[in-house]
Amino acid sequence: MDAPANVVTVIPTWQESEHIERCLRSLMQQTHPSHAHRILVMDGGSSDGTVEIVENLAAESMQSDGPSIELHYNPFRYVPQARNLAMDLMGDDVEFVFEMIGHAWVPKQHLEIRIRRLLEIEKNTGDRLGGLGCLVLESDQPMGKVESWVEATLASPLGGSGHFARFKKDGPTKIPPFVLYRRDALLQAGGWNEAFITTQDSELNLRIIQMGR
Repeated sequence: MDAPANVVTVIPTWQESEHIERCLRSLMQQTHPSHAHRILVMDGGSSDGTVEIVENLAAESMQSDGPSIELHYNPFRYVPQARNLAMDLMGDDVEFVFEMIGHAWVPKQHLEIRIRRLLEIEKNTGDRLGGLGCLVLESDQPMGKVESWVEATLASPLGGSGHFARFKKDGPTKIPPFVLYRRDALLQAGGWNEAFITTQDSELNLRIIQMGR
């Protein structure tokens, strides 16, 4: 039997005390083998208790033989810098990089299914993918007015990109959300463009597509 692929999940955070525990617990419970999963929390200087929650869960995960959870400081605060700093912390044995955010969570079979589907698609098409996105559902938690506006805009093909609403089955897409990337594709693309404070993931995906991935 082949050894499980090594995966690193990268989570940029700043003031995520209300959500980060649920996010991390969902990753701690993954069916993908914990020894092949490393979680890098890249914090931009939170002062709301986020750091303490991450530290406590890191100790809990270590004691329960869960995935390694590491807390690192992102002095630049923004997401693209956080993800690029995380890339510098990875070893050459890492095959996949999963982009995550602190206020989202995933089902416990998420990584296992994503890796399996990516490999199946590659086998069926004969092409090596740069990454695989997923279906994103709206929050099941109470939302304020601004959060509701953001959710509605993202889901609407008229008001926003609409890619969350239309991403409902396997198929090529230019801006997949929450991508499980092949690390070699990220390295080939040069990582995230730090000039983009927002939409940096979409810009990266377009560059990877231009490379033929």
